[in-house]
Amino acid sequence: AGVDERYIDGEQITVARFADGTEINFGTMIWSAGLSPVKMISSSDFKLNRSRIVVDEYLRVPETKGRVYALGDCAASPDELPPTATVAEQQALYLADCFNKYYSAVDVTDEKNKDDEIPLPGNVTPYLMPFNALNFLNNVFCKAAPQF
Repeated sequence: AGVDERYIDGEQITVARFADGTEINFGTMIWSAGLSPVKMISSSDFKLNRSRIVVDEYLRVPETKGRVYALGDCAASPDELPPTATVAEQQALYLADCFNKYYSAVDVTDEKNKDDEIPLPGNVTPYLMPFNALNFLNNVFCKAAPQF
């Protein structure tokens, strides 16, 4: 079980491999799990800490060239945040901003980028206010930083 990058007819394809031999092609994988670790995580090739995928301060899975991310209760972050819905929501908003503002500029399907590490994001302002009308307060009360 794990994730592979393959090239078919010059096109990059990312594939999730499962223990039963099943494979799924994907561009972006978002895994949503419940309150306990699932078999997909425990049987993966990723480094685990307490049955959770180890991630860096940018929520990237190590040794994946910045192309695989984990968040919420399946991720073990360096600051050991609790596996709660609140943390997962903040991590999801952080990654959405990273994808929209920074990562979208990198074409991972371009052959010349196949061995390149995805660059780290620039500053991302954390979300304190869940309502769009109050988003301006995020910039008032929060310091923008590239890390989650």
